[in-house]
Amino acid sequence: MISCNSNGTAIPAGRTIWFSSVFKLQTGPQPVTVYFRNQTIDFDAVYDSITTHYVYNVPDAAVTFDPSVPAIPTTTFDTGTNTRVTLMQPGLSGDQYRSGFELVVPPTLGQIKNPVTWKGQFLGSDPGGAVNWSWHAAVYTSFSTDYNALGVAPTDDTVKGNSHHAGTPENYTCCAVGGATGGGSANYTGSKCSSKSVPLVTPTTPSTWGRVKTIYR
Repeated sequence: MISCNSNGTAIPAGRTIWFSSVFKLQTGPQPVTVYFRNQTIDFDAVYDSITTHYVYNVPDAAVTFDPSVPAIPTTTFDTGTNTRVTLMQPGLSGDQYRSGFELVVPPTLGQIKNPVTWKGQFLGSDPGGAVNWSWHAAVYTSFSTDYNALGVAPTDDTVKGNSHHAGTPENYTCCAVGGATGGGSANYTGSKCSSKSVPLVTPTTPSTWGRVKTIYR
């Protein structure tokens, strides 16, 4: 679990908050697949002097490190299982993209109060591994509800000939503005929260993981 403060910038209804999380594989055998499940983002928000607690479920993710996969990392969203699937070779520098969630701000959300918390379960296909992870959030005036249309950067290592951070929605960099943990302009992911190291445990029957749906509460 990592709690982080937003910068207090008011976010008008209709804009999208892009939450993205990143990590580094610290130890463990390779090839290995790292799974992220039961992820939630939660916070309080005040609208019309009423405070409401919101919980949003984040789609599952599976990141595979394998020396036999192509040199250029890839990340796609499997709509059938509601899972972000990322493939890359081990040993890349910087952060790797883990998972993301887009929140289209509803008219009655109001002002988000600090802190905002992201938590979830970390699993590995082989025991003995660990990851160091963090998250950030940026605001966009235009965005897509199709996760595969975002063009998410899978790693800090350059893929499109730029220095954008992992988690950058490359196809919408035109539209970043200030808010959440970001300052707009070229701050496409927002500023990164504090990081945390967690051990990986071996999953049981990952093929049976069900779909995760977004909820408002």
